[in-house]
Amino acid sequence: MGPLVASIAAFVLMLLGAFAAVQLRRVLSDHHFTEDAKDIVRLSASLMATLAALVLSLLISSANNAYDAQRRELREIVANAILLDSLLEEYGPQTRPQREKLREFADLLTNSIWPQPGRQLTNERGFVSGDRAIQFHQSLRALPAADDRQRELRAQALQMSIASAQVRYLLYESHRNDFPMPFLVILIGWLAALFMSFCLFTPPNRIAIAALVILALSTSSALFMLLELSNPFDGLLALPRSTIAGALAPLPPP
Repeated sequence: MGPLVASIAAFVLMLLGAFAAVQLRRVLSDHHFTEDAKDIVRLSASLMATLAALVLSLLISSANNAYDAQRRELREIVANAILLDSLLEEYGPQTRPQREKLREFADLLTNSIWPQPGRQLTNERGFVSGDRAIQFHQSLRALPAADDRQRELRAQALQMSIASAQVRYLLYESHRNDFPMPFLVILIGWLAALFMSFCLFTPPNRIAIAALVILALSTSSALFMLLELSNPFDGLLALPRSTIAGALAPLPPP
C-alpha cells in the first residue's frame, strides 16, 4: 500500500468513524448517554489520543532517523567511490579496467536501489554481488607495484574498497524495509475510534464538521509523511538517484 493510498484511507476511515458515531447516537436511547457514560468515554478518548500521539511521534522520529542514516550511507558510498577512483587514477593507467568496473558498479547500485518505471530491479545485492566483489578485490590485489608509492596506493585502494562494500550492503539491506502493516492498521483503528468519541455525545454542527475534516486531514498528512520517510528511495521525499549515477565522470578515451 502506497503512502498516498494509506493516508487517504486513514482520512476516510476517521471521518467514517465520526459519521458512525452520529448514526449510533440516533439509534441508542437517551438512557445510554448518562454523565457517567460520558466521563468514561472522555477518559478513554483521552487515553487513546495520548497513545496515538505518542506512537505517531515515535514512529515519525524513528523513520526520520532511518531516513537520515540512509542518506549518510549514500553520501559515504559516493565519497568512497570518488576517493577510490582518485587512488586508482594516481596509481597509473594500468588501473583503467578497475576504474571502468567501478563505474559499472555505480550503475548497478542505482538500478538495484531506485525503482524504474516499466523495469524490475536488478538482482545485484548491494552494488556488487559476491562473485563480482571478489573479482574486483582480486583485481586490485593483482595490480603490479613497481615501488613503495604504488604499494601504498594499492593498500589504500583495497582498504577503501572493503569499507565501501560494507556501507553498500548496509544500504541495500535497509532500503527494502517496509513499514510494519500491523502498526499502521492499529494506529488508524485508534484514530477512527477517537473520531467516534468526538461525535458520540455532541451532534456536530458546521463548524464542528469543518474542524473534524481539518483534524482528519492533518492526521492523515502526518501518516503520509511517516510512510514517505520510511521509503527514502521512492515517492516525494526520494533521495536523488543522480547522487551515485553522476558521482564518477566518464573516463576519457584511451
